[in-house]
Amino acid sequence: MKIIQFITHMNERGGAQNHVLELSKAMHQEGHEVIVMSSGNSEIVTQLEKEGIQYVPISSLITPINIIKDISSLYKIRKKIRVLAPDLVAIHSSKAGILGRIAAYSLNIPTVFTAHSWSFSPFNNFFKRKLFLFLEKYIAKITNGIITVSYNDYLIGLKHNIINKKATRVIHNGIEDVRFCRNDDVRDTLHLIMVSRFAHPKDHHLLLTALKNIEIDNWELTLVGDGPNLNVIKDYAKQLDLDKKIIFTGEKNNVIPYLEKSDVLLLISKSEGLPISIIEGMRAKLPIIASDVGGIKELIENKKQGLLVNNNVEEISNALKMLLNDNKLLKKYGDSSYEKYLEHFTFDKMYKKTINFYTHVLNKK
Repeated sequence: MKIIQFITHMNERGGAQNHVLELSKAMHQEGHEVIVMSSGNSEIVTQLEKEGIQYVPISSLITPINIIKDISSLYKIRKKIRVLAPDLVAIHSSKAGILGRIAAYSLNIPTVFTAHSWSFSPFNNFFKRKLFLFLEKYIAKITNGIITVSYNDYLIGLKHNIINKKATRVIHNGIEDVRFCRNDDVRDTLHLIMVSRFAHPKDHHLLLTALKNIEIDNWELTLVGDGPNLNVIKDYAKQLDLDKKIIFTGEKNNVIPYLEKSDVLLLISKSEGLPISIIEGMRAKLPIIASDVGGIKELIENKKQGLLVNNNVEEISNALKMLLNDNKLLKKYGDSSYEKYLEHFTFDKMYKKTINFYTHVLNKK
């Protein structure tokens, strides 16, 4: 199979970017011809090139709506796809999802769109919600297959008449299993970790407020990631007098060493698809405290692999206090996390389902 994996940008390492990287590597190793098309030039692009995977940059492609640049990008995307002549274009993220499907459809090349989350999020303003909902409905009519990474997003797609049941699959994210060198000795100070960009919809501000509220001192927090709100959160940590208990690492290509030293993984967020950071925590045998939004409940059952919380200070504070004071509960939730990861969220399971769906779409076309 000759396939283009197309995503809006590779400016930083996020869940969708990691997904494209690992999927492309596996397909390449299996003998498929894979080309990745995107904007940006982060270390992910370097990894792709080291693997021998062709990277095609579209420099005019940006995330915000810009009519002039979007039309220019559409022309360039169509030209690149026509020259490359793939069997299939697999598309990820909203802007690429719209422009890529229009370009491929005009060339009679089949497409599969993976919705890592829907673009018409309730947290966008009214104009953007209506515009993206209209576009998703229209573009879905020229799409050969759609993958949602959670049942939650599948149901949202059905509700808004975007998806066709026969042409849609729910395929949960999956990641490779790796060995962890963990020290399971009981520790006086428990190490909390959150791995995410400092940008909407992640809510580091709420997490820090909840930590200030618990009035328990036996914790240390590591925040892995970069983003536009990083300095704002650093200033807020100082304002709360928590800065000496928080480690800001910046963006890291490999989070495994940080997960090995951690006791609880956190994800406080206003909106999610199916976050890979939680799957990474489950793989590391960590109990999870996470906001009950999007597809997170498909990963974490409350009081089995961790605690699901509503986004308010009281619930997050109570969850933190419960785990910070109960080592047996930490181990119980951590073991259950790993068991569920092995059963449902390994890379092999995700990869086989994805390749089978690509093949199904091609055969149907």
